[in-house]
Amino acid sequence: MTGDWLQMAWSPQNAGYTLMPTYQYRCKKCGEEFEVIEHMTDHTSTQHKCPKCQGKQVAQVMTPFFAKTSRKS
Repeated sequence: MTGDWLQMAWSPQNAGYTLMPTYQYRCKKCGEEFEVIEHMTDHTSTQHKCPKCQGKQVAQVMTPFFAKTSRKS
């Protein structure tokens, strides 16, 4: 896993690349951890499957993130 919160992803709606959040999940059946890049509005309505065992019982893993800004603190 990269640990990056935002990644560049192709967006056909915008006809180009856009920044989208990366969500991390862990399968409750086999313990596999995996990442999904998706729009925030899709995050709450999408049921994910484990890429290893195809299990549907996955839980989001809360990870720390940081915001990059151009302003000095």
